[in-house]
Amino acid sequence: MSDSEKPAGIGTAVSNDKHIAPRHAELLERSAVPTAWAETLGCYTAEVADDLPDELRRYTGALPGLVFPLRTVEGKVHWQLRPDVLEGPRAPKYLQASGTGSIVTVHPQMAERVGKARRIAFVEGTKQALTATYHSPDDTLIVGLQGCQNWRVDGLPHPDLARLGLDTAEVVVIVFDADYRTNAAVWTAASELSKGLGTLGAKAVRFACVPGTRTVGLDDVLGGSLHSEAQRRGSFASILDSASVKLGRKPAAKASGAHKGGDKLYCDMERGLTLRLSDDDDGAETVVMGAAGRIVHDVAMLDEDSDSNLSSLLDVEIALPAVDADDEDLGEDDGASSSTGGPKIVSTIVTVQNDKLSNIDALLDATHMATHVERPTSQGKQVEVANAIRRCRSDETEHQTARSRLGWLYYEPEDVWVYMHNGGAIGPDSSFFEIRARMPGRSAHIDFEDPHQYPRRKVLKGIKASIDNLRLLADPTPWWALLGAIGLAPTGLLPKASVSLLGEKSAGKSGLLQTATSFLSEKFSYKGSPMTTADDTSNYIDLALVGHNHSFVLIDDFHPEYDERERARQSKTIDLVLRRAHGSPSKGRARIVNSQVVQGNVNESHPLALMSFEQLPSVQDSGLDRTLVIPVTRESTFLPDCFTSFTRPGDDGLFRMAYGRYLVALARHFKYGPSNTENMPAILHMEKWRGGYQGRADTEKYLDHLREHDDSGYLGWLKAEAPNATPRALRVAAGLMIGLKLWMSYAQEMGVIDIEQRTSLLTEGGEAIRSALRHHTMSAMGENLAPAQRVLEAIRSAVASGKVTLSAPRGPIARIGKITEVDHDGQKVKVAALDVHAVIPGANKGWVEALKPLSLSDSSSKLTRPLRIGQAQVRCLVIPYEEAGLYEQDIEGDL
Repeated sequence: MSDSEKPAGIGTAVSNDKHIAPRHAELLERSAVPTAWAETLGCYTAEVADDLPDELRRYTGALPGLVFPLRTVEGKVHWQLRPDVLEGPRAPKYLQASGTGSIVTVHPQMAERVGKARRIAFVEGTKQALTATYHSPDDTLIVGLQGCQNWRVDGLPHPDLARLGLDTAEVVVIVFDADYRTNAAVWTAASELSKGLGTLGAKAVRFACVPGTRTVGLDDVLGGSLHSEAQRRGSFASILDSASVKLGRKPAAKASGAHKGGDKLYCDMERGLTLRLSDDDDGAETVVMGAAGRIVHDVAMLDEDSDSNLSSLLDVEIALPAVDADDEDLGEDDGASSSTGGPKIVSTIVTVQNDKLSNIDALLDATHMATHVERPTSQGKQVEVANAIRRCRSDETEHQTARSRLGWLYYEPEDVWVYMHNGGAIGPDSSFFEIRARMPGRSAHIDFEDPHQYPRRKVLKGIKASIDNLRLLADPTPWWALLGAIGLAPTGLLPKASVSLLGEKSAGKSGLLQTATSFLSEKFSYKGSPMTTADDTSNYIDLALVGHNHSFVLIDDFHPEYDERERARQSKTIDLVLRRAHGSPSKGRARIVNSQVVQGNVNESHPLALMSFEQLPSVQDSGLDRTLVIPVTRESTFLPDCFTSFTRPGDDGLFRMAYGRYLVALARHFKYGPSNTENMPAILHMEKWRGGYQGRADTEKYLDHLREHDDSGYLGWLKAEAPNATPRALRVAAGLMIGLKLWMSYAQEMGVIDIEQRTSLLTEGGEAIRSALRHHTMSAMGENLAPAQRVLEAIRSAVASGKVTLSAPRGPIARIGKITEVDHDGQKVKVAALDVHAVIPGANKGWVEALKPLSLSDSSSKLTRPLRIGQAQVRCLVIPYEEAGLYEQDIEGDL
């Protein structure tokens, strides 16, 4: 392909006077990248500070160099600088803005191939990605990775991988440097990437063998002895076509030497330096590394099935002198100190596997702040630094064991059930910090510290606010259901329930749902960000659910999709989430072990799901009866000026404190049984927990009993108002009502409400959930209803929501009048006419709006028209009875 045939790309990203200098042109040509084409992409030479993009201005001291644009899947451009001269043997070859992290690069001419390419190739390295892009076969999408490890974030596959259309490609090829056959770290990175891609939907993953030894890359091969475009394209196509399905035997790892080396090396955290003491007695010090480190936590990850130790993860605190104490790039978790009056020190926590601690370069790079620090220049010195980090304040290192899930665990040393979270485990009488959950991504924010030490007044304030929030809503139904979900989720039962809010943009769905998730962490409050959004693929969302065994998750903002393929993806995602919350079995799901994605049985991971929709989705197999769909409108959510009051307890952490103590209360019930003064039905069936989770089965029997026999209890309520509800929908509502009862019983035990208030609240909440189930059955599950029932339900909903009002009983009773014929577009159409004469004056517009989807307009586009019903001339809405399925017997009775 000639230069003129290549698309212009993002040439507008830089000014026209920025070009590639001859020395850099030679560098690119040696990598088989034409200079003119690279300039159209936005590559250019930077000689002075003004040549740098704003995000790279902090690297002025590294100039001159060559600037590369890195374009994400969604089209956002980040910049990368390749300095001409490196500061040392271990200095990074490429520099980019702090905090940008890993970037999955899709150059502009490849954008149109996303989701359409027959083959996808992942290429390691900035220049190599350019080489591959220029010489790619027409059926191949080239995806650039900055390095072999840069395909993941926080241990999970990078979110952009899920946007590449992996499930539409016939094959995915991994193109790493030739040293993957001899370098165990690169081999492992390729193996883990392969598993991650498979989890995200890739049908077949293969490994390309780049000819050469050591770190020879694709750009070296194509730019070395091949000089014509035809040769280069042919060679690259051959490399891709011959990719192997097998990675080959893993090479032997280099000895880490983790516990070897002299003791004269030590880390000075106060000065942010690693120093070597002189062998003489003069106390002289030599700087070995311009940073210092210590191990804060040594966490042994346990296998969920065998309880054996899989590996150890280290939380390492890295301290180094601040380049600029006011630098915004230091991040919210970084601190600065200057206890000695010298340079200010910044610190951050980096997580690394125990056997990788001696890779000091990777450790420093992970801080995003150590670009210019002095580093050890040999493998031996890196091992010495690792040993110094192990020794530094080792008496303060906390040793813990962890599992990659939240929820209940039988803790044999204390003969109690404990609830694991990211900060420890909550027991009935105390917390335990030697065992904990270790969750990836945003789920790592779920940390209750020690609920036993929470100030009681704040706990009570949080519980009270959860109930007071009901009075801040025009229609409290959504919050009643969410409180039921909050109460049910951590009981240890399979949820068999979920809650979905349905409403247009800005209706208040996110305010309600994120306030609910703030019970897990204020990081998920409305001031924070959602736990999970609906924009990712179903496989990626499935990964985000991993480990929430006795918890709940939020998948926010399922918005309308107009592309048929996107609608199918969304339907698949919703169906997957609902089935999982409902406890459907799985042959095996993805989970995270040692920062890599593996397949395994994690059938206990059935989080209760909270979701939001802008329109009712079409879900496979009538899956909507696995959730309770509650409509939300601007008029039915927050009362005027109440939004801030509603969300503030979540923002302030009060709801998290209330929930932490709720977990304590559950742990006490699991140990001591139900309260002496109050029976709690779900808890009654948890007494056998110490015998091995038998309580779950007992509670399932209880729910069955409710559904089949207890007409005077929950089932009586539900059946009376939702006669067409499916068994699954009844189970959802029953589960939420049990959760609501548990939460109100907890509020009573804590003294926030008395028994009369509890009874009154449960009656009100039960009515709300019953009403929600009725509306759900008639609307969300409307396809199960007769057409006449749909019309009547629309009328009932209009009245119940307050959009329309009926007259007092002394006046005429509103009814659907006789079937009659009207002229519509020149044809005689039989209609059922709704008499609105009985509606209180001023409410007619409400009727028109409520029944608009069912009505026929007249010749002048008006939805109402004058008709004679009985002896009166009235203005009516007309509804085609053939379409609505109304018959004479349907309309004889009163509404």
